[in-house]
Amino acid sequence: MKKTLLTLPPSLLSRVQKLSHARTKSEAVVIALEEYVKDRKLNRLMDRMGKGFGTSLHELKVGRKRG
Repeated sequence: MKKTLLTLPPSLLSRVQKLSHARTKSEAVVIALEEYVKDRKLNRLMDRMGKGFGTSLHELKVGRKRG
């Protein structure tokens, strides 16, 4: 793992840490970055598939969270 010095808004980092249940600030940043990558991949996939299924990206995300 690479050590990096970052200047982050304390309130944002605190919110991410609470929402992700991360024990450390570093863990919170890693979780946030992983989620960002997942979302970008999902958006790209949806763009390639088009809207042929009649389901929006938002509807898929909400459905995924509900189970």
